[in-house]
Amino acid sequence: GERLTLRRGRLLRDPQAGSWRFVPEQFTGNGDGSMEILPCLLLEQLERAARESDAPPVTLMSGTVLAFEGRNFLLPTSFRRAREGRGLSG
Repeated sequence: GERLTLRRGRLLRDPQAGSWRFVPEQFTGNGDGSMEILPCLLLEQLERAARESDAPPVTLMSGTVLAFEGRNFLLPTSFRRAREGRGLSG
């Protein structure tokens, strides 16, 4: 699979499937689609962080992207909440 390293995006609950998805931020018009997060121990921590937020939390995610039957899945290896505030430009 492809590696994802500190990719900025949001955690969202899929209301139809009940699964959690990582939705990368779109920096270009050709951005990545969302990926279902595979069940793992780290998913429990991600769920807790999402439930403690009023809005979907912005997260920096690392992991492995796996493709199966035309769909992308994410096996996360680490994550951290993105910090709001000033960027590098000012």
